Amino acid sequence: MMDLIISTILLSLFIHFFDKFAKKRTIDGAYRIYVSVSNNKDLKKNKEILEQLLTVKKELNATSSQDQFAKWARLNRKYEQLSQEWEKQSANVKIFQDTFKRVLSLFLWILTRGFRFYIQFKESKTPVFFLPAFLLPSWALWVLSLPRSIYGSVSLTVWNFAVQKTISGIF
Repeated sequence: MMDLIISTILLSLFIHFFDKFAKKRTIDGAYRIYVSVSNNKDLKKNKEILEQLLTVKKELNATSSQDQFAKWARLNRKYEQLSQEWEKQSANVKIFQDTFKRVLSLFLWILTRGFRFYIQFKESKTPVFFLPAFLLPSWALWVLSLPRSIYGSVSLTVWNFAVQKTISGIF
């Protein structure tokens, strides 16, 4: 019984701190890893266009608009064209990035919360601890034992809810 109390507290602490501090970093890191090992054509094209854009910008900055106007105008047109193309391509990459992050976030939510739900389902009939019958009215004892625990006990579902609310209130 004591191990159920402690494991519930530790699991809730882990989930809370993971969501608060590590989830965004994990998702961003996974996306960076995916980009570095991926053969996605849109990502490669976006990177190539950006490299060309930076090269043209460097040449444009090195060219005098007064002394070499023809070269400067040609580079400026090329820069504008690449800039527009990069913006269009970046919009596609941004949509992909948002989708990737949303799917990974959902996966992490299922992984963390799913484990909690599994434990709650598996141990739903196991009482976390018992309360004395004279302490609360009978309807309160019944509510605390919901959904399937023994009457007069605190169920894992209620205990988990109380732990989550306490942790959220403290941190």
